[in-house]
This record gives sequence, C-alpha cells and structure tokens, in this order.
Amino acid sequence: MRTIIKNATIFKPNCSTEKLNILIEDNIIKELSSNEISVPAQEYDLSGYTLMPGFINTHVHIFDFFDGFNEDNLKKWLNAGFTYLRDQGVLSKHNAEDVVLWKNRINKIGVCSKISVCGNFISTPNGYGGIKPLGVSSEFEAREAVKKQIDQGVDHIKTTLDEGYDSYTASLDLLSENILYAICDEAHKNKKKVSAHVNRADKLEILVNAGIDEAAHTCFDEISEELLDKMIRNNVHMTPTLSIYGEITANWGAPFIYTAMSNVKRFVDKGGIIGFGNDHIEKKEIWAPIGMPYMEIELLRKAGLTMEQILSSLTYGGAKILGNEKVGKIEKGCIADLVGVKGNPIEFPYLLTDIQFVMKDGMVVKNY
Repeated sequence: MRTIIKNATIFKPNCSTEKLNILIEDNIIKELSSNEISVPAQEYDLSGYTLMPGFINTHVHIFDFFDGFNEDNLKKWLNAGFTYLRDQGVLSKHNAEDVVLWKNRINKIGVCSKISVCGNFISTPNGYGGIKPLGVSSEFEAREAVKKQIDQGVDHIKTTLDEGYDSYTASLDLLSENILYAICDEAHKNKKKVSAHVNRADKLEILVNAGIDEAAHTCFDEISEELLDKMIRNNVHMTPTLSIYGEITANWGAPFIYTAMSNVKRFVDKGGIIGFGNDHIEKKEIWAPIGMPYMEIELLRKAGLTMEQILSSLTYGGAKILGNEKVGKIEKGCIADLVGVKGNPIEFPYLLTDIQFVMKDGMVVKNY
C-alpha cells in the first residue's frame, strides 16, 4: 500500500520546519521531497498543517488498580496523537506474563496505541512497587528476576529506590547499591534498558552510579550540578512527570513543583534528554486525562522550556528512552507514525489538544 502526504510543514527537533511531500509504502517512510512525488498512491493534502512524529508517552500505568486492559482508552490515546505508550510498571495483581500477552494482542490492533511494557517493579520484599513487585534480597535473586521478566517478554526493566513519603508508605525497605548494579548489569547484558522510580536526589545519585538508563521522575529536592552532569555523561535520560508534583502542590500545599521544575530546566539546558510522561494511573481531568495531558505541557513551559523542546520530548526524547531508532523522527526508513494539527503548535500550544490527523504504522486512523 502506498500513501503520499502532500504539502505538510514538517517539525524536526533543532531544525527549522520545512514543507515536504512524503511517500509511505506499507508502514515505512520511503521518500521525503520538496518536489511533487508522482507515483500511484492514496493522497492526503495537509496544506496548512504541522506534521510531527507520533507522540510517545513514556510514563503511564495501563495495568492499574482501577481499569487495566481497557482497549477503549487506548483508542482515545491514539486519537490524541499518542502512537506509543510506555507502561511503567504493573500496579495491579497481574504479572509480566499477563501484560505481555495482552500487549502482543493490542499491538496488532490498528486503532489502538502501541504499547511497550516493563512488567512488575523489581524491588525489595517490603518495597515500593504496587501490589505484586518482584522482591529480591541478593544479587543472585536480582539477576534471576531480570532474566525472568525478559524471558516473559518485557521491553525494559523497572526498579525503584524510594523509602516512602507518607503514613501509608513510610519506612519501606530499599535495595542496596550492589543489588541495583546487578539489576542494571543483567539487563544490559540482555540489551534491555533500566528505568528507576525515584524522587529524591540522594537516591538518584545511587541509581546513576548503579547504571540506570532513565530516571522515571525528576526529584522534588535539588539535583546538584555535578549529578546532572554525571547523568548526561552516562546517557541517563529523564521523564519529569511534573504533573505529579503539580497535583501534590495544588492539593496539599507541599511546594514540590518549584524545585522539580528547576531540576528539569537545568537538565535540559545542559543538554539532557527528557521524555514526556505524566504518570497516568487513573483518569483525572486536569492532571491525568485519557489523551493529551496538557497540564504537563503547561508545567514544562512554566519551567522555562520552549515548545520546540517540549515537542522534542514528545517525539525524539521518547524514542531515545524506548531505545527505538525507527520512531520519533520523520526521516527516510522510519516507521510512518505521524500526527498533524492545523496551524503552528509552536506558536499556539493549545492546538495539541485537537489533533486532526493521525497515522499509525502507515495507516490513517484519524483525518478531519
């Protein structure tokens, strides 16, 4: 199947936008040209549109306490422009085998977002990580837990270093640095990335030293310049999830959001790569809608990021965190995951709440 997209203004990170025609064969971008492409194909004229790579949310919990395995929600996510969702840990009674089976089925359905999963948190027996984290107490158990998850088909590994922060979660046991190193080492031997739940700077430093690939949140206390530099040297990325800190500040008055925003701005200013995620667990109209989490955009803007940087986090940054070089870009040879809006979202960010064109794997699923 051939498709031609005509006259679209293309967004590329760190580049000026340009108007191009795109030839897509099956699910692959075959050609980009400023000249007319003359081959038999289904054509879509996107004059006046800004076309972007499919959006990637790098921090959601699909398999949650309330409404896991919900296909209708995945259709809504896709219609909002999210061609990829990265589940960041099972919070329900399900195990990795359950979610991998469901993921494999969902990823064959054209009208749902694609899913990447990590299965259960690898934690201590009395640690942070939902109803059924994989509790480990030694380096051997840690390596076996990693191998078990990989054998079950997960896409990445998730661990945690959080002793708790309220009366319900305070005084949780923590993994030691040598066990965290074993988790990272075993995952990397098997070509899998490691994400870590963390929200305090001292714990983040331990995790960076252990070899994580991504901080699943920024921290609510100040991350030192030295640690930010070390993260960048070690290719440790970050998904800020500012919505979580914003909700805490708004609802309980704890001023977490201000330091969190500063951490993100300083990290990006130094050249750090961030993904875009809001730690969605259950539907909340402001903080965790099913679809575009616009509050996350507004908090990133309030932190001082430009719309170019935010769009980059939604696309290129997400692809780097996934470890997938075929998504997050509009380039020859990449997967044809594309989203479009009428107008310029860099000038008018609210346009991202009304995605009007969605192509997933070369198939148009939305076209107003």
